[in-house]
Amino acid sequence: MSNPGGWLKIRPITALYLPANGYTGMYVKIRYGSESAVSQTVPTPVNPEWTQYDDGDQEDTIHFTHDVRDNDFEVNVQALKTIGSLRLSVVGVKANSKEELGVLHLPLADAICCCTEIFDDEKNSNNSYVRWYQLTDPKWTESGDVDFRQSQRNFLTEQKDSNGFTQNYTKCIKLAMWWEKDENNTYHISGLDSDKLSHNHSKSYHNISLNGISAAVIDSFRARELLSIAFTDIDVRVLATKFKSS
Repeated sequence: MSNPGGWLKIRPITALYLPANGYTGMYVKIRYGSESAVSQTVPTPVNPEWTQYDDGDQEDTIHFTHDVRDNDFEVNVQALKTIGSLRLSVVGVKANSKEELGVLHLPLADAICCCTEIFDDEKNSNNSYVRWYQLTDPKWTESGDVDFRQSQRNFLTEQKDSNGFTQNYTKCIKLAMWWEKDENNTYHISGLDSDKLSHNHSKSYHNISLNGISAAVIDSFRARELLSIAFTDIDVRVLATKFKSS
């Protein structure tokens, strides 16, 4: 995917099947790199709703004017940037404490691709990519003992309907996303007299992106794992312009 740079807009709509024990409210937090932002706290802990839509707006795409709502997140993505993920979490609020109840790792390249495909198919810039995403246990993202393959499967689970998950009462959140290109965005290529080039100068762009690779050394006699290693967010990019390749 050749990303010319722009804004990934994310709108949390509602969440289901989150524990409500003693919580007085819930909010959504999103982190990208070193930056983070939070939504407003919804005072209703059971099936919290951050954005309201009419009953008829329950399809794969939601048609609306992309006006700014109170709980919208705007993530600025630099040109050619496709590696990495966004970390989104739902946080429960108690009288004297806060606790993460569910986490979603959203691969950046996948999110942008989904949004641009909706735009291309519908020929309407007011369409949003709308899906339910499974929320995973926060300890899966913090513990070094987590099964890598299992965590990746859960991070990438999305459905068109909240009943589409394999297990009943799966913790999930409904998001609307859309992509807005920055027409003035340029990227830097060092070593040229002009240190800024328009994205239109590129002749070809190839990208290989892998969410992760894991390998293990197994003792065949005792059937015991001796060593395991995992790599995440593997990204290989080849850019050819009229001036050079990198």
